[in-house]
Amino acid sequence: MISKYLPTFILLSLFSSTVNADFYIGAGLGRTEFEREGETATQTFNYDDNKLSGSLFVGYHNKSYPEWMRFEGGLKYHGSWDVSKHDHNFNDELSSVTLTWVPTFISTSQLNLVGKIGSFWWNSNHSGLTKFSDLQGGSGQKMYAGIALEVIVTKSLGFRIGAEEFDLDYVKMQSVELEVHYTF
Repeated sequence: MISKYLPTFILLSLFSSTVNADFYIGAGLGRTEFEREGETATQTFNYDDNKLSGSLFVGYHNKSYPEWMRFEGGLKYHGSWDVSKHDHNFNDELSSVTLTWVPTFISTSQLNLVGKIGSFWWNSNHSGLTKFSDLQGGSGQKMYAGIALEVIVTKSLGFRIGAEEFDLDYVKMQSVELEVHYTF
């Protein structure tokens, strides 16, 4: 599968060396905590809500405007949450495609504080007999936001630790991830 996209990455690398821009790829691994919105004490369910999450992304960084011209697109696996109480048993697995603006708020030669403001197109893979919402098992589009601390190790290699919040109508997801990215 990677060999299918390798020519594209090579072209992006050549293009980025001829214009004042960088292209980069990256991956992240972390945890997502799921929070059921509008839940009262009488509606408390036993659910496993702290799950492994991950992401893959590609980015574009225009060096003429380094603080404001940075965008990313990616795939994100948020994880799944399991609910079990009496006759309510189900599993809801969430993933999304993201398009993100990544502005830099504070920058030094090796340390950046960056924001993440974007849109995510989510998909719910629901299994079980009951649902909290008709949206479970469906898909949709929402906005999300986050913040990250980025460490630049070399001209090509960087790391970020960040937090993001994704808010659906029936569940809120808060992710913390460690990401690594390679700049061409």
